[in-house]
Amino acid sequence: MSGSPPTGDAGAQGLDIGTLRAQIPVQATDQSGDPDDRALDRHHLRVVAMEPAIGPALDRFHEALSVDTTRSRFLGVHPHLSPAELMRFTHVDHDEREALVVVDPQGEVVAVGRFDRLPDQPSHAEVAFVVADAWQHRGVGSALFTRLTARACELGVTRLVADTLASNRAMRTVFRHGGHPVREDLGAGVVTVTIELTPS
Repeated sequence: MSGSPPTGDAGAQGLDIGTLRAQIPVQATDQSGDPDDRALDRHHLRVVAMEPAIGPALDRFHEALSVDTTRSRFLGVHPHLSPAELMRFTHVDHDEREALVVVDPQGEVVAVGRFDRLPDQPSHAEVAFVVADAWQHRGVGSALFTRLTARACELGVTRLVADTLASNRAMRTVFRHGGHPVREDLGAGVVTVTIELTPS
């Protein structure tokens, strides 16, 4: 799953990661609760804020992705992360650029989602996420997207946009079932998805 990679400069300065992480929902303990929470709880997964220390695990995660999954994420073949990409993806300010990570009990990355505000429209942001091949179709992507949209709303983002391959039905389904109005515009094999986080 995924879309084109959001862009932006790196750098989180003076941020209390522990405090931020505490604000982000983690695994559920009530099996009667939200289905997204149950999906994470069932597999003992947690959602945490991205931080630089996650870099090595993120690199291992990306190296293990299949060609099809990386093509869906980057709209082209992208087997390795460059040092600059790894730096940019792990250094976010949690305002202009946000990233959330799903990790397993061993601390290995299972999925990553992020959004970057658009420079000319700061209330809009580009969103992308990717789930490890072994964890796809198990509710992880939906759970992560729910947390991304909640975080975006907290930060005053009113619209998310994403470019994804028309063949990436799994990601498009997650968007459509995310509880927000969605519009799809089809181009040459690529769908631009617009998600409204507040009523028009």
